[in-house]
Amino acid sequence: QRAEVATPAGEALRALMLLQGARAPARSDECGELVPLALQDRSRWDRQWLDAGFTHFRRSIGGPVRTPYHVEAAIASVHAIAPTYAETDWTRILAHYDELLALAPQPVVRLNRAVAVGKVHGAKAGLAALHGLDDDRAFADYALLPAVAAQLHWECGDHAAAATALRASLDRTMNDPERRLLQRRLSACERGEAVGPW
Repeated sequence: QRAEVATPAGEALRALMLLQGARAPARSDECGELVPLALQDRSRWDRQWLDAGFTHFRRSIGGPVRTPYHVEAAIASVHAIAPTYAETDWTRILAHYDELLALAPQPVVRLNRAVAVGKVHGAKAGLAALHGLDDDRAFADYALLPAVAAQLHWECGDHAAAATALRASLDRTMNDPERRLLQRRLSACERGEAVGPW
């Protein structure tokens, strides 16, 4: 029986799964409610999974080809090394998304890149980066697109547009914890309170 040979792309995929999976313990609170990345208790992230993720990530970078898995793992690694959400290196993340968009020009990559654009260049630039995505059939039932738009509208000071976007998000398919999170954000928006970061 031949031993499995790990390829650089395979190592990158393992790294991505471990680095993202390490955050699972902090993604919900004791009541089962969703906790956005910005509000997660990073001490609850699984350190063994993070260490294993970085081990596979280091192994992945020795090959001659850089795949989307490599770039996605690089993005996950930037989040993993940030001591706090406020200290996240969004400029580096945006550069990785620019590379990922060149390798895999998919709508969800554009959406995630728009978040990074908003962090680096401001909410108006983030909204501009979202332009045209709502016309993409891939997002017909994707609640996160209008939810991201809501956050950016709020940061621009357009609370009415933020509320409209949150209502649109609630009209789309999602699970119960996601729906409750968005409903809490809509209620806060209608009271004139911050909708909270993602």
